[in-house]
This record gives sequence, C-alpha cells and structure tokens, in this order.
Amino acid sequence: NDPFIETKYDAYMLKS
Repeated sequence: NDPFIETKYDAYMLKS
C-alpha cells in the first residue's frame, strides 16, 4: 500500500 495513494484517497474523500 502506497502512503501517497492513501493520502490522496483520503484527501479526495474529505474534499468530496
């Protein structure tokens, strides 16, 4: 699991 991808996903969900 890439931390960068996880962070981006988290940010995307938060932005949603």
